[in-house]
Amino acid sequence: MYADSVDGKLAKTAQLWLMYADSVWNLLRFHRAIKENDLQQYIETMLSLCSLLFSADHLNYAWYLTYYYARYLTYYYHHLLTLDRSHPGAVDLLHANGFSVGRSNIPASRCALDLTIEQTINRAAKTPGGIKSNQIVGFSCKLATYYRWCVIRHTRASYMQATLDCAHMLTECDHYAHRSTRPSELQRSEQNVQQVLAAFKQFQNPFHIGTEHQSSLLCISSGRPASDAVAEDLVHYVTVDGAAADDFLQTRLINNSVSFQKPIKKLWLKAFQSSAAVKVLTTTQKKTVQVKAERNLLGQLLMLSQVNEISLKKLFQYQLGPIPWSIATADGAMVKTNKAQLLHHLESKATAGGLCVCR
Repeated sequence: MYADSVDGKLAKTAQLWLMYADSVWNLLRFHRAIKENDLQQYIETMLSLCSLLFSADHLNYAWYLTYYYARYLTYYYHHLLTLDRSHPGAVDLLHANGFSVGRSNIPASRCALDLTIEQTINRAAKTPGGIKSNQIVGFSCKLATYYRWCVIRHTRASYMQATLDCAHMLTECDHYAHRSTRPSELQRSEQNVQQVLAAFKQFQNPFHIGTEHQSSLLCISSGRPASDAVAEDLVHYVTVDGAAADDFLQTRLINNSVSFQKPIKKLWLKAFQSSAAVKVLTTTQKKTVQVKAERNLLGQLLMLSQVNEISLKKLFQYQLGPIPWSIATADGAMVKTNKAQLLHHLESKATAGGLCVCR
């Protein structure tokens, strides 16, 4: 089916969602490689992740991207790819000792190194008794004490883990060592899956599009077709980012014809968000203000409230976006809802001996 979508035998909507599914499976293979300590699959799947970051214009470090950004992830990929030539024997050591950490005897449950450090050494450092403890007043002001604490903090963390293990406070039995395998979590996960399936059944099926929309790219939540520019960028999202990642590898890491630190030009690919509704308001100063939805709006309000008298309780009584998200989508279309849910809600409001009449 994926080959049919690439050849154009399926509609553009089906092409987009097959490419999305393929990207999700690649991300799952990446996590599986970490859990199973599969170095070859880890390297192969990383290239696709680098490509997607170029398409999304996530080029440099940002607080909301954590460690996933294009510039240094591509460098990391190239370093792993050439590791056997730059450091002979390192690949054998990674295969023998692992590039991830196994903290239990359960198969396929290994964790990445940075995540393990966060869950052990750094976690112990941030809990009572650590460097951020309020009980140790002036601890970080003593430079020699701070250095000594940093040198031995991994040992302190191992002592704490051993103490918890002796007290049987680390995990439950091996069968329930992971929270996701507990019976209650399995039941909750199944309910979440069914809710997602029920929500998607209210949308348009991307693989059953009418003949009148075969050449259009539809938003499955609203049913509205995207513009030609948006459709062109989304359908070629994977191929465009692959070319950008290959160019970065060739020019900055292999041939060194361009400086590695030189700014990277953004692709500015359009998505469904580009078709979002825009509302224009006029202020009291006779200025026109364009209201749009921004991801970091709440963060900006919190920062401004520290130096200005802003009542967040009063502010949240008004819409902070161009449209009410409870009844509309980003492109301005009405949200599709299950009409049966409205009927059930009205029935629940009806009295036992009364009759609910709706007009």
